[in-house]
Order: sequence, then C-alpha cells, then structure tokens
Amino acid sequence: MRPISLTSATLGLAGVVYCACECGYVLHDTGAYFTHALANNFSTYPDATSLNTNRATSDFSRDWTVQSWSAGVGLDNPIPRRNDEANVYVQDGTLMMRQIGYTAQDRANNQSVSIAAIVSNEDDFLHGSFRTIFRVSEDRGSVGGFFWYHNDTNEIDIEVLTKEGNDTSIHYTSHPSVLSSGSVIPGASTSATLSAPWTSYQEHRFDWSRKNITFYQGGRLSHTTTLNIPQVAGSIQMNLWADGSTWSGDPSATNVTMSVRSIFIFYNTTASEAGTDKAFNKACQAAGGASNFAVCMDTDPKVKDVKGAAGLCALPGLGSLITLVVVILASLLA
Repeated sequence: MRPISLTSATLGLAGVVYCACECGYVLHDTGAYFTHALANNFSTYPDATSLNTNRATSDFSRDWTVQSWSAGVGLDNPIPRRNDEANVYVQDGTLMMRQIGYTAQDRANNQSVSIAAIVSNEDDFLHGSFRTIFRVSEDRGSVGGFFWYHNDTNEIDIEVLTKEGNDTSIHYTSHPSVLSSGSVIPGASTSATLSAPWTSYQEHRFDWSRKNITFYQGGRLSHTTTLNIPQVAGSIQMNLWADGSTWSGDPSATNVTMSVRSIFIFYNTTASEAGTDKAFNKACQAAGGASNFAVCMDTDPKVKDVKGAAGLCALPGLGSLITLVVVILASLLA
C-alpha cells in the first residue's frame, strides 16, 4: 500500500469542494485549474448607492471601483461622455448600471452623456474563466460591455450593441481589431447569435488561456479564437456607454440600464501562474496541499453564496463522496 498522491486530473474527477479552496479551483466542464477566485452574488447585497464608500457594500468596494472620469470628443466619437458614480447602485439584489437619456437639447448644448463603469481593483488577471449574468434594457443607443483590459492592443470584449435591431446579436472581440491604417483585422471581431434576447438574464462567459479565447453563452460554446491572444495581465471592467460613434450609435433619448446579477471569475495571477505566489503557496500548504482536497469546483453552491473572493468551506454531496472513495481506493491499490 503506497501513500495517496492525487494529481490535478484526479482532482477534476473527484468533483468536490473541501476546506476553504486554499489550493484553487477546477472548472467542471473543461477541467482547467486556476488558483484564485473573485465572486460577487448581488442577490446577497442590500439596496445601496455610493458604492465606493458605502459600508453596507464593503465587499463590492473591496473588489471594484465605480468610475467617475470624463472623455471629450474625437474623430469617431462626436459626443463627450462622463462616468457618474450615481449611475451604479444596488437595487433588489441586482447591480444596476445606468446611462441617462440624452436629448437633442443636450446635444445642442454640447452636454456629456452620463454613463456608467466599474473596474476591478485587481489588475493582475492572467488567464482565467470570466462569467457574469446580466441583461440590457431595449432602449436603442448604448453599448453594454464585459471585458478584460490591459491596453488598447490587449483587450477581450463581450459587448451588446442596443442600436442593432436584432436583440439576439452579441459581439466578441480580441484586440487589436483595427490596424493603424484603419483597416479591419479579419477575425478579430465577430458577432454571434444568442439563444435568448439580451433583454433577458443569461450568463456571458469567456475563458482565456495561453493558446485561445473561448466565448460561452448560457453554458453553451459560442465562439473560439486563436487571434490576438494576450500574454500579459490586466483588469476586468463592465460599462454602459455611448458617444455617437459608429460602434455605439447615437445615445438613447431614454435611460438605458444594464442589470447585473452576478460576477464570478476564476483566474491566475502573474505570480501564481509562475508558481511563485508565496501567499497562495503558503495557504495551500497549510491546508494540507491539493491532496487534502483543498480545491473547489466552480459549480459548488458555496461559491455562488459568497459576496467576495473569501475562502470557502463546504461538505461534499453523496455523489462526490462515492467518487472520492473510488479515487482513494484506486490510489491505495495501485
């Protein structure tokens, strides 16, 4: 009888969540492994405004910052825009992002469009699985985006363009999508058809690895690309905006809302991917290592119940226990 030694593949088969996830996370559908998680289930949040400073939503401000900056006009964006903190708030268990209606009089007065954006406080996301559940109102004239960003040539986007008459169209982009000459880079941006209108809640997801980016909608594979794969770390952002450009179209004359139920991210950092994350390595070792089952599955209910990226603890279900017994016996008898 030899000592039990479970590999990452074995952990994927076990399909269990133990201890506090000190040793990372395994995706149930792809088997990919990541060291860190960021989890925001907004159904657990109270109604709140001023999210950057509100103590009632301190879990949000730990993970995210509501933006409050402005941008002027440019060659392809003839209307100025302004991110207002008041346009991001929690209501009825949902993170609300709002673009204020922009009238003909506002444009005549050269007023800025009042828009919304949040940016992760963590800017060291290097590969991962990025998911959010949201819907966008049908008011025409806004872009709802969920994306990873390092700079304009290292960016991964999921975007809804409400100007389009087709409510089941979604856009996936790995930047750069346009050359300095203005020519479009073939394959860098593509549109896909959703199984339900973007006016209804559904999960939008992209998985980013060294070799490709895979986009999902409602758990269904939608698009894969090997073009413009970033190899640097960056932040996560969500926004709702318009600036009169060819991409966004003219801003809606009525308020547009983006309602976000949750954001869940399983990811590596620059250090953890290199195996040099001292804090992660120490915590995993203290938990007994991966062979002590301190690894979580992304589907475990406990992952969905937390507000932030805190440690978790859960007991396995009966099916997982049976699988675990089989795995241990196989290891003992090998």
